[in-house]
Amino acid sequence: MERVQIEYLEVEENVEYDKLIKKVVKECFSTERLEKTKLYISIILTNPENIRKLNNEHRNIDKETDVLSFPMFEKEELEVAKKSEYEEILRRYSNISR
Repeated sequence: MERVQIEYLEVEENVEYDKLIKKVVKECFSTERLEKTKLYISIILTNPENIRKLNNEHRNIDKETDVLSFPMFEKEELEVAKKSEYEEILRRYSNISR
């Protein structure tokens, strides 16, 4: 399963960026023990003008920043997602064992 979706918005695509981003995301998933989940990360690489527009639109801050992040889950919700994935695996195993 691909863990990262990379989009280029009004900037030129870069194969080296893709490789580096995928390598970092893979390591993050491994470190956080998320390999067996269905989670993924969406990354948009864009220009300062688009960052400023998105920052103003979503955070009411009319300036550009280096990074904008919008988490899908809080840390506690992520723990629940990891646990429910584990429980689903146990249920499947239990059904196979019968």
